[in-house]
Amino acid sequence: MKDKGKKLESLVKAVEEIFLPAGFQVTQRKRVFNKKGTQLAEFDLDIRRMVGSKEYRWLIECRDRPSGGPAPSSWIEQLVGRRGRFSFDKVTAVSTTGFSASATEYATREGIELKTVESITVQGTLNWLSNECLIVTYTRAKKFGVLVPTSIGIERYQAMGAILKAASFDDKVFYHPHDKVSYSLNYLFSWYCKKRPGLVSGMKLNSEQKIVNAIIRTPSGVSNMQVITDNGSAEIAEIHVTGELYLYIREILASKIQNYLAQDGSILSESFTDTLEFNVGDQVKEIDVGFHRITLDGEPTVVRKVDPKE
Repeated sequence: MKDKGKKLESLVKAVEEIFLPAGFQVTQRKRVFNKKGTQLAEFDLDIRRMVGSKEYRWLIECRDRPSGGPAPSSWIEQLVGRRGRFSFDKVTAVSTTGFSASATEYATREGIELKTVESITVQGTLNWLSNECLIVTYTRAKKFGVLVPTSIGIERYQAMGAILKAASFDDKVFYHPHDKVSYSLNYLFSWYCKKRPGLVSGMKLNSEQKIVNAIIRTPSGVSNMQVITDNGSAEIAEIHVTGELYLYIREILASKIQNYLAQDGSILSESFTDTLEFNVGDQVKEIDVGFHRITLDGEPTVVRKVDPKE
């Protein structure tokens, strides 16, 4: 399970991504090294976007130390130093215990944005989360074969076979020239199952898996998949996959709700985040889930995020 600090970072990342305009890249726990390979720093959330010819950079640092009391001014001083040393345009400090008076005064003077995350009672959340549950479908490929045109030639065919034999089902070895994206076998099998909701018909929740035989041609329907080899691109007409499909349900515990607050005390989001575990055959898989109640265009909206962990 995640440590508390990373849980806080993930919550902040999920909410901020909702409000960010398109084009921003958010990296969690980004490490910075010098030319000799020595680590200089690690940033909780590093947010970037090109604005014209200049890169706009925003740093968010998080602090979750319940026994340490309000965040002190010394922490803000460190963030001011980081802003100057690493050339950030904006710095935000997020604390689960608020900020001391001196920290607030110094942050205001230095232009450091302050935000707070706090736990809240269940009573205020019953109207939007108490009846929520999460139904999760999980897929994994077990075996596969490929159908290729004879025009690729024996050398390219053998080179492709060596790559596919050495690759795991999570390796992105299937390249799509139209999309200019490489896909893993597990991703393609998951995509196939999601496009066919009828596959879960008749399945019982939290029961044994269903065996699915899939014929995968291409995600976009334009041009064939390829495997890139040293002898050129080997075109694949079809990928035949046998895999497993699982169906689970989990209750969402409203007792884990937290508020994400701006410096003026206004609520940016009411958020639930957790890591749920699922037994998939002989393995235990984890999925990060989040429900974030925010206001968009004056209307309350619940944004759901589900991210399988590697």
